[in-house]
Amino acid sequence: MFSPEELAWLEDPTWFPRKRQLIERVGRELESLRDLLCSSPEIAAIDWPDGTDVQTGKLSRGENYHGQPWIMLDFPRFFHREGIAAFRTLFHWGHGVQVSLHLSEAGLTPFRDNLQEQGPGWWIDQSKQTWVDPGESNDPFDYRITQQGWTQNPDWTKAKLASHWRINTPIALDLETKWVSKAFNTYTCYGTLLNRANAIDTRHMT
Repeated sequence: MFSPEELAWLEDPTWFPRKRQLIERVGRELESLRDLLCSSPEIAAIDWPDGTDVQTGKLSRGENYHGQPWIMLDFPRFFHREGIAAFRTLFHWGHGVQVSLHLSEAGLTPFRDNLQEQGPGWWIDQSKQTWVDPGESNDPFDYRITQQGWTQNPDWTKAKLASHWRINTPIALDLETKWVSKAFNTYTCYGTLLNRANAIDTRHMT
């Protein structure tokens, strides 16, 4: 037997069209974020692994990420059997937006030692909502910061940085789409972090 609320949902023919329109709108905003990243000197300066897609990216969507619809942008993106290096922007219905830097195996190797050496303090202090998984989670593709492995503002200089390493900054949606600017600014910080790692590595090689 249905409750009055459940019956109202079942008889509402507008819900699915509205959901589809909202997902499509988020998709357009993710495309605008990709365009901002394409034009960013800080992002262009990152020494990504050979074969990284730095021009088009990939927009994916689905209906059941832990029970809710989702849409996701990977850009820039390097997904190979040898490893991962990517900026991943995930909209998860009911949970806002997750802005992540994901590195693993061959995608982590160029940055591992120097990321561990410099630590997060120079930037993390400016972003209290940032979470880090320094290779400690059981599932490197679970971006819910409530899951095992995620730590808020950790000292990752003491972590192993073994096979994978992720930073995740949750961003709330808003009425004026300022979340796109916030996501871009966050990725600019991620880019500065990676460029610092590259700069340190260059000095070690000379």
